Amino acid sequence: MVNAEGEDTEEEAIARLAGQFDYALSENSLFRQKLSTEVGLDENNTVTESETSLQANVVGNLSMKAAFRVKHVSDAPAGSENTDTETSLSLLYGF
Repeated sequence: MVNAEGEDTEEEAIARLAGQFDYALSENSLFRQKLSTEVGLDENNTVTESETSLQANVVGNLSMKAAFRVKHVSDAPAGSENTDTETSLSLLYGF
């Protein structure tokens, strides 16, 4: 669909289901698993994201986080992969 400005737009209702699991490995470390799925109700497209991470306090309010993220799109654009992965290492400061 094209709007009044000539831009491509899409309108579709979606259903979203998400969950998060946290497990304290020790006083200073945390394992976290996040999972979410969005389903387009008209075209039945699905976007699923998962993030697995490990966070550990370094000193005081400073902590480190290592994460692995996967995103899967059931109907990816032509020339694109259906699944993207990302690995990150972050330094966090809490206040």
